[in-house]
Amino acid sequence: MTTKQQDLKQWVMEHWILIGLLLVGVLGGALLLYTTDHGVDFGSDSVAYIAAAQNLLKGYGLSWVSGNLDVRPLVHYPPFYPMVLAAFEAGGLPATDAARILNALLFGSSIVLVGLIVYIASDTWYLALGAATLLLISGEQIEIHSWGMSEPLFITLSLVGILTLLLFLRRSSRIFLFLSALSIGLCAITRYIGFVYIPASILVLMLDQRLEIRERTRNAGAFLLIAGLPTLLWMLRNYILLDKFSNRTLAWGSQHFEWNLTIGLGIVLNWFLPLRIVEMIQSRFMFILIASMLGVITLLVIIFILYRRARGRTAMMDIVPDPFTILTIFALAFMGGMAFSVLLTLPTPDVNERILGPAYVFILMLITLAIGAALQTRKWIILLPVFILVAFLFRNKAVYAYWVIRDIHGSPGRFYTTEGWRNSPLIYELAAYPDETIYTDDIAAVYLHAERYSNLIPLQYDMSTGEPNANYAMSLKSVRDQVRSGDAIVVLFKPNSMSTAFVPLDELINGFEVVYEASGGIIVAADD
Repeated sequence: MTTKQQDLKQWVMEHWILIGLLLVGVLGGALLLYTTDHGVDFGSDSVAYIAAAQNLLKGYGLSWVSGNLDVRPLVHYPPFYPMVLAAFEAGGLPATDAARILNALLFGSSIVLVGLIVYIASDTWYLALGAATLLLISGEQIEIHSWGMSEPLFITLSLVGILTLLLFLRRSSRIFLFLSALSIGLCAITRYIGFVYIPASILVLMLDQRLEIRERTRNAGAFLLIAGLPTLLWMLRNYILLDKFSNRTLAWGSQHFEWNLTIGLGIVLNWFLPLRIVEMIQSRFMFILIASMLGVITLLVIIFILYRRARGRTAMMDIVPDPFTILTIFALAFMGGMAFSVLLTLPTPDVNERILGPAYVFILMLITLAIGAALQTRKWIILLPVFILVAFLFRNKAVYAYWVIRDIHGSPGRFYTTEGWRNSPLIYELAAYPDETIYTDDIAAVYLHAERYSNLIPLQYDMSTGEPNANYAMSLKSVRDQVRSGDAIVVLFKPNSMSTAFVPLDELINGFEVVYEASGGIIVAADD
């Protein structure tokens, strides 16, 4: 055996955990590519990201461009995800294709990062590989990564931030503090909820009891400066362009809070509990909510005690506060930030599995560490139910992942990626239509499939708040005048089932001619 071969063998022996995690990560990336063989799915938000990325390269900046070529700066959506898509587009890969490649890379990366975090937290190889494998077969995460949305990038950035924060607490190297702050800062401009990770990280740094308070404060201040800078610059840009920091406003939204809380609790519980138990909990919501909160607190205390005892048998107590506490802080910060958004901001974010997906990763790591702490007790009264729990967890996740992969891989796409959209006769007709201003009930479809800018037809009510539109009459008159003069057309994909927020169909097209009709959709122009 040559010296190089011996060195390689020695390196493999020393880094076999990393190699194992990388293999699981590669498998995850390949699985995601297989699952999304038709491409990732796109909704209206996805199209907004794609348009912003492409408009950035066209010189319009991060923006949405109307059918009149009026540039509307991107404010409602954070900027980092479209910036990443723009980088791919600049390299020659269309943003629609880049979203799939990016998601595969991010899924594989998150698998590796979860394994590394658990390994640092537990110093146990089988827990690290177990956590990585659980994420690999998590249908919930496969589902999230099958969409052209910002959550996959957000999850990976948050994991990078936590991993480098752990490394900083262990080695006190400033480069890890910088990388952690940078990653968390980018989280905040990938999804606005990521801003809560900044105070969470500062709290972790202030709990580092090995350092004097002055040194902790210095570290926290440096972290705040680096992590807060991207958000500060973005908000400053928004204020300069539009005299407002974001598209959300503080407002009391309690009328939907209990409903959203019920939905959110059901989603979180359904990640790890049988559906029957979840349905029983939701049917007795307030009682079970209080009992669940007390139960979770009690469980966290018990797990924390077991975890500290388990760590006492290892040489890993050089991270203070310990990783279990750090992950708990981040999980609570995310869930608390979501509750704040639902209760106190308008427009209120939808509570669904995709939105809550980042919390899944934290809970998965906490469960893995809890299992490891229980195994360290070596008491059969604890080991037996733990083994049953692990078997149930892997079996349940594998079965669900199978059905998710089968559903996505075997489908012709969802929302704007379905065959109905891709092969729409109305889209084909519109793409070849003369260069006129377009008014439509679906600007995302027009942009994604016909590659045309368009305007939304007049709204009677604001879709976010439900408040009457004060400019409705003037807007309707302007649209009808443009159509009547021959300067504009109306394209409706669902003329018979439009949202009640839109202008009534008769008011919009009365007196005009339907010049094309196919698959339920119509093109309306001035009557010759």
